[in-house]
Amino acid sequence: MNEEKKNVYGVLFILVAFMLAVSIYQTIGITLGTETPFVTVVSPSMEHEHTGRFGRISTIFEEEEHSFPSLFSTDLGLNIGDVVLVTGADFEKIEAGREDGDVIVFESKDEELNKRMPPMIHRVISRNETSLETMGDANDDQVRYCVSPGGAHRMTQDTCTENERLVKIEQDIREEQLKGRAAIVLPNLGYTKLVPMCVVFDVVLDSQDEDIRYMCDYIF
Repeated sequence: MNEEKKNVYGVLFILVAFMLAVSIYQTIGITLGTETPFVTVVSPSMEHEHTGRFGRISTIFEEEEHSFPSLFSTDLGLNIGDVVLVTGADFEKIEAGREDGDVIVFESKDEELNKRMPPMIHRVISRNETSLETMGDANDDQVRYCVSPGGAHRMTQDTCTENERLVKIEQDIREEQLKGRAAIVLPNLGYTKLVPMCVVFDVVLDSQDEDIRYMCDYIF
């Protein structure tokens, strides 16, 4: 086989593998009733205190009061690098509670903000007939963003400048924003994605993004 044919077959193999991966992802999403069947945790907002370096895995094996099934539940929070299996959810059946509410995946009502950041995964702390409110287990307050024209954003607890708009992303969450409910936590599995990402953005490109630097400092 000459070099040109090898290159053609190599490109075809990559395309077929990519199409197969997309097909599997979509099939899983259809089966679970959500467009977002897997979410990788990239922030510390849902962290709980644990006894060792490996988060919930350390806690499960070092503290007798925790049962093995909780290794895969949201009872022990979410750590950077965890992968969460997400299922579709009936909006009316979402349960609220500061410690035991459902953990949901949702997007902002602000379209420009959605283009710049992934969906948020936080616990539902209150609800009424038409909307939900969430907050991260490790947070003392709800997340707010100052968003500039074009979608550039920064987290804030105060007011924004004249050229920015304040987005209270965790308040008044409507049914159409809901992507699903956290079903199973797969501890640390997301490192296979985050480590290469940190090598590129933090080490090679020296990104100054605060979220990326915190995540990469945590991983390394």
